[in-house]
Amino acid sequence: MLLAMAAVTLPGCNDIDSEERFIELPPIEGNRVVLLEDYTGQSCPNCPEGHRVIEQLVEQYPGKVMAVSIHAGEFAIPATNPNYVGLKPAFGDAMSADRGVSEYPAGVIDGQGPSLHANWPTAVRDALQVAALCEIEIDGFSYDEATRNLGGTVTVLPGKSASAALGIWIIEDGIVARQYNVNGDHKWDRNYVHDHVLRSYATTSVWGDPVTLVRDEESSRDFSVILDPTWNVDNISVVAFVTDLATGQYLQTAYAHVNLSNEE
Repeated sequence: MLLAMAAVTLPGCNDIDSEERFIELPPIEGNRVVLLEDYTGQSCPNCPEGHRVIEQLVEQYPGKVMAVSIHAGEFAIPATNPNYVGLKPAFGDAMSADRGVSEYPAGVIDGQGPSLHANWPTAVRDALQVAALCEIEIDGFSYDEATRNLGGTVTVLPGKSASAALGIWIIEDGIVARQYNVNGDHKWDRNYVHDHVLRSYATTSVWGDPVTLVRDEESSRDFSVILDPTWNVDNISVVAFVTDLATGQYLQTAYAHVNLSNEE
């Protein structure tokens, strides 16, 4: 019984040696980008370990893993908190509930999960071996400083015909805000830098709007979203992903940092 209990509780621990998290494997071929939804919170004691796993995955698979931190649950501080910089959006708990998250940090990889952070490396590698069935490009950015309206265009070139959903998320990097237990000392780090934090979305639903894909026929969608005055537009990026509604399969994910200059 003790052995069984150890097997159940081990994935939730945050004392896994960093050298044991990853096994050196041959590189992944292809252009697929995997979307990792990181359900997290600023007062969650195990969440900094989840952030470190993400950093290692991004380093191991450069340009192939897009992590988005979704602050949700009782460990998250609402963005409306008057005393501290909170990062939980109004829709964070609903997303967590939709995904069936009950423990934090939890990861959902290309719509599959949730799973604890010890399992993310295997799940990400498995997802990377699935063929990308469309191409996505994000460009045409525009920004109005007076209204803080950010616009852009998402272009999809599908490799299959399908009834799908196109999701467009707005994320922010470089947010300095408190985080609990960063160094395993059960203290607050008030200058912790939070990256890839989900701030908003540019579709009717957070999971995307319906779109009909016709194989090898390019389609475009313009989007616009109002940025909160507290968000730094220089640190904003856009994530777009396409889901096959019949199978739930993610066909592809793309992301782009908002570039408001004329330089390539």
